[in-house]
Amino acid sequence: MAPLLPYAVVELATLALAAGSAVVGLFIAMLALRGVLRDRSRQMLFLSGGMILLFGAAYFTALLGSALVRFHVISLLQQNVVLLAVRTLQFTGLCAIAYSLVIDE
Repeated sequence: MAPLLPYAVVELATLALAAGSAVVGLFIAMLALRGVLRDRSRQMLFLSGGMILLFGAAYFTALLGSALVRFHVISLLQQNVVLLAVRTLQFTGLCAIAYSLVIDE
């Protein structure tokens, strides 16, 4: 029995969703930056910085890593370095967002 979707279609859909996530993430990061420039509070600085790291930088880094693996620039073993960078950006972004919610002005 043939698989429901050929591998190439699944791979293309994965790449399209990764690219879409990166674009939406960068859009959210842009809105967060506009918010910090308008409000200029310390809480908003950490909130927007966390959103930029979490939604913008992490998704863009993941997309870049996927493209590097796809075009055989890096090996699958070297992809772990990209994964570590993505997880570090996500964790740092979440910590900044959490900090923005507990600090007092």
